[in-house]
Amino acid sequence: MNILFTNHLPNRVGTACMAKQPAEWLNKIEGVDAKYIPTQLLKNNMFFDVVVFAKQCDVNVLRWAKNKGMKTVWHACDGMFYNFRDDVLKNKEYLDGIITTSDVYKKTIKEIGFKDQMMENIFHHHCNFNNEIPEFRDKVKKIGYIGCSDQLHKQEKFKEFAKKRNIELVIRGDKDLRYHDLDIGLAYIDPESTDYPNLADKENSWQERINSRPNTKIVNYMAYGIPSVLTNYPSYKLTEEKAKNCSFLVENFNDYTLRLDYLINNKAARLKMREICIENRDKFHIKNISKDFAKFFEKVLEEK
Repeated sequence: MNILFTNHLPNRVGTACMAKQPAEWLNKIEGVDAKYIPTQLLKNNMFFDVVVFAKQCDVNVLRWAKNKGMKTVWHACDGMFYNFRDDVLKNKEYLDGIITTSDVYKKTIKEIGFKDQMMENIFHHHCNFNNEIPEFRDKVKKIGYIGCSDQLHKQEKFKEFAKKRNIELVIRGDKDLRYHDLDIGLAYIDPESTDYPNLADKENSWQERINSRPNTKIVNYMAYGIPSVLTNYPSYKLTEEKAKNCSFLVENFNDYTLRLDYLINNKAARLKMREICIENRDKFHIKNISKDFAKFFEKVLEEK
């Protein structure tokens, strides 16, 4: 089975997570040859069994691949709600499959118009490939968020919260994946916010984003044994079903601060959650998630 991952942004962190790393680990599976090639470097004489579009889906390449007899899959994530979505929708007959993040996401994209594509929920892998275990601290010194800063809403309130409790709030971009010094992991999105200009659909745009996002944050915190308090994404809820009690999932900011305070003041609870995280993290290691990719691609290939 010959797999191509592609998009036009080779240097993005998201491309590493959604395309380059899965391709690398798929290559470790017998009978699979996978690679990442940027869209702009593809040549007309190339052929692959399956072409996977990582977030960005170029409809010209989509049509090219399908017309040459290749199967096509969109690993869309929240790319489903960016401006290029409408172009893909107009060319949906060229698309065979979509990798989804939850059943809520499946329902949403069917309502958008992708009704005939094969769909599969596939968990995002964590980034702790070597299964490192950071030191546990009796007292909380740092709470933090790692990722695109626009996914931690109410930052001034978080700063106030941390200052009152004499702990440090750390906010790092997605190019600085240092988890080792965090005692509690954060991620909070206000679904009522309208401040996200790149989405195709403006109405309830953050709620759509919440419904589409993968389980990246929860599994990365889990991988390092870090208890977390997170906005209740459907993909996080799905993760919690597979690894119960590794995180607190909340609906509003008031509940968020209550849960955060509970962890800050309860060493035993943090230690217990840490043990659960470490016990379950292998379920989301890329060596296992890559097998889920392979199974889905085989199903797509078998579909007439």
